Amino acid sequence: MNPKRLPILIIIIAILLYIAYNYLPVKNTETKNPNKNTFIGNWVGDKYENNSYVTWIQKRLSDGTYTIFFVTIKGDTIIRDIETGKWWIKDGKYYEISPNANTEPSIYDYKIITNDSIMFSSASSDYKFVDKRIEENNFDSTLIIEPSKTINNTEKEIKIKYDKFE
Repeated sequence: MNPKRLPILIIIIAILLYIAYNYLPVKNTETKNPNKNTFIGNWVGDKYENNSYVTWIQKRLSDGTYTIFFVTIKGDTIIRDIETGKWWIKDGKYYEISPNANTEPSIYDYKIITNDSIMFSSASSDYKFVDKRIEENNFDSTLIIEPSKTINNTEKEIKIKYDKFE
């Protein structure tokens, strides 16, 4: 090879690499999913199951992390729980994993009902629920919910800062 042509060959290779890196489509379905932005934001949902009422508020961030605040009411017992983890969309399914709650991701089929409402169906059970979008300023993990339980002989009260949702 002629040593005078080496700089030209290096320039051509550099141009081809630049074009390939910046202009060819990415095959990774997780990062190029057109629906991903629909899932980002603050969501609220609830479900009756196993004689319990469960309600939650979830914040999904664009970096693929989430935080969920759960309140479960079963009889006279109120359980509060906070879960953090990672979420992603791949091959038309929604995945969620929390290292504190599970070792394998929960996998859901989903249907986008509107930009503010998504129905989820577990891929491994009959569990279904709907998340509804709430405004950004309604999710403040330090203020959003401070449940307490007051039980009198005939009265139960759950004090939740609902004014944050008005």
